[in-house]
Amino acid sequence: MTKDIEPYVVPHESICINGVWYDVENAYHWVIGGQEYIWLEDQLYELHGAFLGDPVDLPDDEPDEEPDYPQYEPPPRSGGWGSTIVTVLIILFVMGAGLKVMKVLDHVDDAISGAEASAPSSVVAVGTATPKPTSAPIQKPTQLATPRPTRTPVSSPWDTQASKVVEAMDYTNPTTRDYALSLIDREHSGKYNIAQICDMWDKIYKQWTYVNDPKGSNYYSPASRTIKLGVKGDCDDFAILVASTMMAIGGSSRIILASNTDGAGHAYAEVYLGPSKSNVDSAAKYICQRYKCRSIAYRTSNEGGQTRYWLNLDWQAKHPGGPYYKNNGETVAIYPNKYWVKLK
Repeated sequence: MTKDIEPYVVPHESICINGVWYDVENAYHWVIGGQEYIWLEDQLYELHGAFLGDPVDLPDDEPDEEPDYPQYEPPPRSGGWGSTIVTVLIILFVMGAGLKVMKVLDHVDDAISGAEASAPSSVVAVGTATPKPTSAPIQKPTQLATPRPTRTPVSSPWDTQASKVVEAMDYTNPTTRDYALSLIDREHSGKYNIAQICDMWDKIYKQWTYVNDPKGSNYYSPASRTIKLGVKGDCDDFAILVASTMMAIGGSSRIILASNTDGAGHAYAEVYLGPSKSNVDSAAKYICQRYKCRSIAYRTSNEGGQTRYWLNLDWQAKHPGGPYYKNNGETVAIYPNKYWVKLK
């Protein structure tokens, strides 16, 4: 019998799941009683070589915790919609013959693999979340996790547009990073959380001066340049700056380009809340207490059978999770790895 070993991280590996190969980074593994296990998508699985086995049920004897917001990374586009594997960092303790799992941080790295062109299209919906009535004060925000996007080239007319947007999202630039940190209130320090999202949106919104692009052109200003110019620009510049600051502190954002049949259009950012409705409910509770609103606007997407929840961060919305911009043309989401998708 193989000796049990402590949990360990595999930096990069290829795993076959239901006949499809995925590249997974920084997944937790361990061996108990000669059987190897892996932790993926908030679930423990048996691992047989490079092939994912059956899920393993864990004892539900830990106290309930406030829901986290694990980060989502879009799959590379390869002629259709991709699928996503979320890699989660955990601390595991072996106690007797059973396993207890204490989740200290849902930390998400790249999850990569394209589906075939015959895969079903993403189903996207816009909804609102209304928190349950409460007289309790604003609670300590839930922690969020860190994205690490991986770029895969896209062969499409939208490739050029996506490239321009992503190149402007220079969230690793020191100017952008320093500016993002300067926006967060001291009482909201700690791991990436919903209060920090609101702090950054508030201050950018209050500082913003709207200025049009030159006539006949659509210029995407890099976030760092927008900061140096005094936080000025048009709607896509605001969206790029907001998305970049979220990513600069560990969030996962995307840019939405919404067009109309008359040629007009708009751009805004969305930030990922997580794969569970409880993530939305937790965000709604905090936001509605902070801004005295009754509900928040969010968008859902479905990829590989997994629902994803995104919060509206439009400057026209007046607060994070405000009403969505209405358009009658195309709506395209652009991710930081240059993956793009038309929303329905």
